[in-house]
Amino acid sequence: MKAIATLLLVLIGLVGFCLTQADEGPTVHLPGSQVLGILADGVDSFYGMPYAESPAGRNRLKRPVKRTKPLGDFDATTFAPACPQGHFGAIKFDEPWHKRTVNVFNVDSVDKADNFDSNLARWDAANPVQTSEDCLTITVQRPAGIKAGDNLPVLLMLAGYSFVMGTPYRYNVTSFIKFGADIEQPFVLVTVNYRTGPWGFLPGEQMLGSSNLGLRDQRMSMEWASDNIAAFGGDPDKIVLWGHASGGVSVFDHLVISGGNATYKDRKLFRGAIMSSGSLLPAEAMDSKKGNEIYSDVTGVLTPHFRPDLPHYKDSLQALREAPYSDFVQATNVFPGALSAEAMRLVYVPRPDDDLIRHSQEVLLKDNMFVPVPMIFGTQEDEGTIFAQKQTSVNNTRRLMKYLRGHYFHNISNSRMEDFLKNYHTKPLDGSPYGTGSEFESWVGRKRLSSVIGDVFFTIPQRIAMSLIASAQPELPIWGYQAAYDYRNNATSMLGTAHGSFEAMIFETDDYVSSYATKTTRRYLLNFLYDLNPNKRHLDLATWPKWTVEEPKLLKFNKSGLSTLLEVEGERGYTFMKKHLEMFRI
Repeated sequence: MKAIATLLLVLIGLVGFCLTQADEGPTVHLPGSQVLGILADGVDSFYGMPYAESPAGRNRLKRPVKRTKPLGDFDATTFAPACPQGHFGAIKFDEPWHKRTVNVFNVDSVDKADNFDSNLARWDAANPVQTSEDCLTITVQRPAGIKAGDNLPVLLMLAGYSFVMGTPYRYNVTSFIKFGADIEQPFVLVTVNYRTGPWGFLPGEQMLGSSNLGLRDQRMSMEWASDNIAAFGGDPDKIVLWGHASGGVSVFDHLVISGGNATYKDRKLFRGAIMSSGSLLPAEAMDSKKGNEIYSDVTGVLTPHFRPDLPHYKDSLQALREAPYSDFVQATNVFPGALSAEAMRLVYVPRPDDDLIRHSQEVLLKDNMFVPVPMIFGTQEDEGTIFAQKQTSVNNTRRLMKYLRGHYFHNISNSRMEDFLKNYHTKPLDGSPYGTGSEFESWVGRKRLSSVIGDVFFTIPQRIAMSLIASAQPELPIWGYQAAYDYRNNATSMLGTAHGSFEAMIFETDDYVSSYATKTTRRYLLNFLYDLNPNKRHLDLATWPKWTVEEPKLLKFNKSGLSTLLEVEGERGYTFMKKHLEMFRI
């Protein structure tokens, strides 16, 4: 909570600083447009340039439409509204679970912050910027003094949190951009607002014509970057995608979208991909039983039976598109947040639609239908700990089986799930956070649940994805890492090296300021951005081995050093999950 509070203060300070610039802002010329940015602390920023028409009003839940009208004289000196953000933590819409749970943190404070209004905008406690449905904008930032023709490599970042949040404004990126300039590897950073949650990933048969809208937004923003980034000093032929968490899953989806076609105007939209704490996410189809049930649960809230004050609509999709904003939000929040006691609910996620994503991701990989670009994959050592803080009743194998099957994996039988869980010992010594002995078992089964969640959603899918890619394209260079720089043995951290800490480390938040991990990892990533090889420059760094099927080696980022980790076939539940992956589709 201290980290969150500090982050809020930093971001609020940044908003104020943007409004009080002392230096003359930079200007960029686009066709028919002049864009005014802001110079602050050695970084030029151009905020909130629209890449698509507004998806608000009756355009809700429709495919994005590319903006073709010039921006004219455009003021890009302040943050644009972020897209509406779903709830990540526990709030009032998570009834009735919080009546049964003791010591749920932050419920009251989040409740007070979630005041929806009729102007289609609200203030989000976790994101201190205004949000609006009219939100499809892109931000470009670069070292001061960079100009058109400098042709710097471009890092296009997709932020994300469980596909219910995705604002790029959560971190102060200035230190990362200045770090690149200081080590003579300057780069242009692009961040994107795209629709998340039900606005971007509502499933159901009725959504097949407007499926995976968040991914379509992202792809359109990449096309904008391809067309315009040269004017900001970037090279459109040197764009590398980077995504964290659900942003990493998004990057992975862009590898397989349209059967692996990422060409736009005879140019590749990106030449490399970095996926942190998210990659392969097997999911049921848009029109599957589960997808249709989610859609029905949402639209049911907008029927006259539940809300007799609402008008009658000819169909449910029209009801969703025309409902007042506050009613739409209430309807789509029928599912608990990602940090609720019920589950890490992953309902609003990319799903196969026989269009943008033609088949399940692993099928496309096996069929060699993906963009063959150099890649980096990575996870934190303790990905599952933040998602296993309140499920105190999941304290034996029977209840764990019921929990996993009921909330996530409907396609797996009790016997199969029991076989899978045999890979996870009940002793706290073997659980996550790893390497902490019997510490932090605050309730029976907590560390076991943390291990399972970390593996089934992060570690094992990444390993499967790397294996399938390497098998299909043996010569394609890929690298993998595991981060363990927050390892504390019998000390103060019950989360270990948790989900989300990689992004915080890259942007030098709180404890990561001037840390060994930050300096080292940034240099590897910038090497990759420049040369599609993390080892090409800064030869004083330890060699990062390529990941191959024969030698599946990861680079392990420790608090004060580096080591090589060899992934072992069959480690925990890997072999079982790979063999029965279709049973683990959410």
